[in-house]
Amino acid sequence: MKRVRLSCILVGGILMGYLTIALVLPKEPRYQHRTLTQWLEPGTCAKPKNPFRNFSPPEPTSPVTQSAIKAIGTNAIPTLLKTTQAKDSSLRIRLNTLLDRQTLIAFRFRTACEQRAMGIQGFEVLGEDGKSAAPALALLIKDPDAGVRYAALESLRRVKPVREIIVPVLLKACSDPAPEIRFVAAVDLHFRCPQELERAGLTDPIIELHSPETAH
Repeated sequence: MKRVRLSCILVGGILMGYLTIALVLPKEPRYQHRTLTQWLEPGTCAKPKNPFRNFSPPEPTSPVTQSAIKAIGTNAIPTLLKTTQAKDSSLRIRLNTLLDRQTLIAFRFRTACEQRAMGIQGFEVLGEDGKSAAPALALLIKDPDAGVRYAALESLRRVKPVREIIVPVLLKACSDPAPEIRFVAAVDLHFRCPQELERAGLTDPIIELHSPETAH
């Protein structure tokens, strides 16, 4: 019992430190007294699915959340870019592990996977209104973290950038070490400009899927 109490005191102190730091950080855009990430967090929207390990494409947002994000508009872009490239620090992982060992404090820090899914979700709602974020998202395709590259690619596709930006990114992603990223990029190219796949000597996954050899 004493150990649990000490753990709670330690975690509580660390949480207070995080809250103090949060007060001096740049403020998020708000709508109806809630921040952008509060609108996007899994408890507010549909919980993100996770079909590809740590890659989490989001489910469609609720109409209320969509209205909130659209009202915030392009002011949401800096926060969405930040969440899209979120990574788990060792401290955050340790804190969540400590929090999981007790039941008095329900709070948990958002994981990087959850934050990245929120970023994709926000860009999904913004659509073309988020197009100014395209150059920054394109640069994130070079990030060493596969989860960040995936989130950046999915976000970039959703803001509908010009061909000169999206096509080189998709071609680069077709050679990504992560098979999920390669597949998403190749499928997008198939529907966007299949001639680019052929010109680059890349396999078209849709054609391969329907080939007689694959069928048998």
